[in-house]
Amino acid sequence: MKTLIIALGIAITTHNYEQPQSDKLVGTVWISPSELGGYDSLVFTSATQVSYYLEEVTWTFSSTYSVDDSIITVETKTYELEVENPDKYPPNLRQKYKINMNELKLIYQARDRKDGWKEDSEEWISRIADFKRIK
Repeated sequence: MKTLIIALGIAITTHNYEQPQSDKLVGTVWISPSELGGYDSLVFTSATQVSYYLEEVTWTFSSTYSVDDSIITVETKTYELEVENPDKYPPNLRQKYKINMNELKLIYQARDRKDGWKEDSEEWISRIADFKRIK
């Protein structure tokens, strides 16, 4: 009887375990048409790292991300282009995407300015195309 209870407990624990969303994103590639006619991309390289290519500046940023339910928060140091050691600075761009099957919809974007974080307007955010999963 004791063995049956232990086995049943293991089966219930295993059955209820769900892989974290961040692990499901590793290795995926997402693209979004840019206003310049090409594409921006997000490539999830690990459970916390994402490469963010921004066609506007033709640069791939090494960003971090986290997942909470169906929201991905990406934090980027956009001054990678301007400073020699960007690792010693905090992120200055924060974006939140809503995961919807094979789409990522930008729902929030803010930039760290000299006087603190400033959220971009809904009008500005609505102009940015959704990312579509291609891999």
